[in-house]
Amino acid sequence: MESSYPSLLPVLWFVGAWALVNLGFVLARLVCRRTSDSVELVSPLHVRITTRALNGAVEAIAQSPRIARVLDGFYAAGVLVGVASMVLCTGLLGIAAIQIAAAIGIRAGAALPSVDLWQPLVALAGGSAGYAGPAEGPEPRLGRRLAGDAQVLQPIIPGVTLPAGHLWHYLVALAACAVIHELGHACAAARARVPMRACGVFLLGIYPGAFVELCPRLVARSGVGRRLRIVCAGVWHNAVTALAVWALVRSGGLGAAFARAGWSQVTDAVVVTEVAGHSPLQGRLPLRSIVHRIDDVRLGNASAGFGATAIARWTGVLTAGGGRGSTDAGFCVDARANQDDGLCCE
Repeated sequence: MESSYPSLLPVLWFVGAWALVNLGFVLARLVCRRTSDSVELVSPLHVRITTRALNGAVEAIAQSPRIARVLDGFYAAGVLVGVASMVLCTGLLGIAAIQIAAAIGIRAGAALPSVDLWQPLVALAGGSAGYAGPAEGPEPRLGRRLAGDAQVLQPIIPGVTLPAGHLWHYLVALAACAVIHELGHACAAARARVPMRACGVFLLGIYPGAFVELCPRLVARSGVGRRLRIVCAGVWHNAVTALAVWALVRSGGLGAAFARAGWSQVTDAVVVTEVAGHSPLQGRLPLRSIVHRIDDVRLGNASAGFGATAIARWTGVLTAGGGRGSTDAGFCVDARANQDDGLCCE
């Protein structure tokens, strides 16, 4: 009988890997009587690697007379973008909070604790100013937007909003962004005559990150403008990186680079990268197969519903009523397409 519970293998890998890391540190203390200052086990699920080897390189780059003026102008622009981003993000968080609160009020219906408490939220969200519970009239505009997945902020939740198979790609990208972020703080601090004490990377559970250590006394002695440059430099580096990647994608340069490496882009279909071991398609559906249609839904047809992308339509069709686990009869196909190739399902 097939189990409907999710596999515990990733959890076992996680627990086993961290158990080995902790065991390694225990043995190192017993054998060497001390552990390296550069590698530290902060907690059972937190390991940190620190180095001073890059201090001279960062200092040399930041103090290079050839690019000194360019870096000063670059980080001055970063202050403007950082302050503007702070205001924008505060506004977005406020709008997201109103959306969530209004959605709770709209969906709670008669269970609303107080009309006076929820009325401003519903009004701001586009509902009736006289809202007093679940009206029988048209649904407020916020409800329609939420039903259409038009939230201002989309949380990244592995297995929910992020495909579980993309988790490692996301973590690698997150680690790269963290390194670029901290490099901004280090370079801006060097331009402000605040030397970097050390830098490093860490792993907290499965979350990767990076850090730089600066002298707090020297930072405090710096002027307000220099401190703003140091603080805003990390976000500014990430913004410039995102803009550069966006330009590469839009110009086709990134796709061309992947194409030269042997990759091909599929936008109107989905590619089979794995078949579950208990699936009836195991051994019948070859890996790297390209699926263009499920039943009568063409994955490349934007008007087919179920989502804006091929992978969203794939998920929508399989999870909709009458999809996965359905015992309904089959559907009609063109006889010319129904040829037994020995692979699947005929």
